[in-house]
Amino acid sequence: MNFRLAEKSDKQQLYRLWESAFGDCESDIDCFFDGVLEFENIAVCHDGGKILSMLSLLPASIVFPNSRNARAYCVYAAATDKRYRKRGIMSRLIDFAAETAANRKADMLFLHPADEKLYSYYEKNGFKRAFYIGDEINFSDIKDGFSYPYVAWDGQIIRLAERFCENRSLLCEYGYADYSHADNGIRINSFFSGNIKALANELSHKTGCKNIYVRLPEDNLSKARPQGMIRCLNNRSFDNNIYLGITLE
Repeated sequence: MNFRLAEKSDKQQLYRLWESAFGDCESDIDCFFDGVLEFENIAVCHDGGKILSMLSLLPASIVFPNSRNARAYCVYAAATDKRYRKRGIMSRLIDFAAETAANRKADMLFLHPADEKLYSYYEKNGFKRAFYIGDEINFSDIKDGFSYPYVAWDGQIIRLAERFCENRSLLCEYGYADYSHADNGIRINSFFSGNIKALANELSHKTGCKNIYVRLPEDNLSKARPQGMIRCLNNRSFDNNIYLGITLE
């Protein structure tokens, strides 16, 4: 078995593996390959030309108030052919991806586990729980000037999130949010913004609703839950209360 970055000639094998693992149709997979994924950002394990496992690295950055940003990659669409699972292939592929990202001067890998049981799996592979969020609050209770570190995505990821989002969405100068109606107002399900107060104000103006509810980063871990995980690639340390936002579930 060998580990390398994908090439254009791997496309059909990657499609088949993706479709088998996640059940997406070809047109949806096309959106990722044509609009987001570069082959140089897909790590694969292969044996004799046959791709056994894959994972994608989506470029992102962590924006810190009054500090330099961090370069990062989101681990996405990690899958192993079901005939080759439980052989440690994915763990070795994650290590290869981490080495690749570190060589590109990235500060971290991060991911959003698909379910709770995967947290323990990724912990065994060097990831720590992070992106903690607290209870839902009304945006009117947020102080002006409140700031926090958050994941910033590029325009292609945002457009893709809009396409696959089952909720309504808002894109404006203050950032992006997807939202749904609740019994007592509107709930922001995910967002990216350095100014959630202004973003929520814009949403209130658009919808005419005064009650906008949102979950924000929380550093009191006794009343918070993680939304994702981080694997640091250098000596730089990161707080737990980074806001993850779009997760491309």
